[in-house]
Amino acid sequence: MKMTPLSLIFIPMGQRFKFSCTKCSLQDTVSGRSDAGILLGTVTVYCQQCVQLQDRVVRELRGTEELEYPLACNFSETHPVSRWHWTRGTPCPHCGEELVRDPQGVFWD
Repeated sequence: MKMTPLSLIFIPMGQRFKFSCTKCSLQDTVSGRSDAGILLGTVTVYCQQCVQLQDRVVRELRGTEELEYPLACNFSETHPVSRWHWTRGTPCPHCGEELVRDPQGVFWD
């Protein structure tokens, strides 16, 4: 295949999916992994106090400066969180049952 200048353009985009537990009420829309858009880098975390999955911004590009932020809950930095990465068969972080990912993702940049 011949490469043209247009085919060499890479535009970073993140993607979010709806995750639902088959047993408990956990249901959130997150990336489910480390992800990045044009200006932001995110990590999915599970907040034990909020009982929810959240995408946390951990990197931000402002002009030529790159800012870094700690892993924390989006609602309170005192809430205990753990990094969360989904792969097929990953159990619900709240109850341990099956967590289902909707295959229809939404792109963000």
